[in-house]
Amino acid sequence: MTSSLPSLVYVGFHGALYFTPLLGQVVSSNGGRIASTAAALVVGYLLSHALLSQPPSPGAVKAKLAALFTVVAFHVTAGISLTTRESLVGGDWYLLVGDLWNIPVTTNQPIAGLILWGAALPPLLALAIERPVRTGARNLVPGVPTH
Repeated sequence: MTSSLPSLVYVGFHGALYFTPLLGQVVSSNGGRIASTAAALVVGYLLSHALLSQPPSPGAVKAKLAALFTVVAFHVTAGISLTTRESLVGGDWYLLVGDLWNIPVTTNQPIAGLILWGAALPPLLALAIERPVRTGARNLVPGVPTH
């Protein structure tokens, strides 16, 4: 499995979930929340598997880095979008749930955007360096002799 397809599925799934009316429908039922959580885990697993199981070749490393750049760019864009968005993601559902932490819901969404932006980047960047470090990056550079 190449790493580009799972990265596109990852970006497409999360983009469709968070930036369409689908989120409001999903969070309105227990089954929807469980199904979306399970789907997010499967999509994340497929991405991780594709990135970690690539053979150590220069082409595979380039494809992996391109896929990771796509996912990181999505996380940054989605985080900034949530941070600056005027309307609530998920419609009025969060207003109906209530204020669990004594913080207005309109304040929680920008915090969630910052968490999406900041908390997702370290694991994604760790995936970017894991394979070259584990396999020996000098073996992946054409023309560089191995010792």
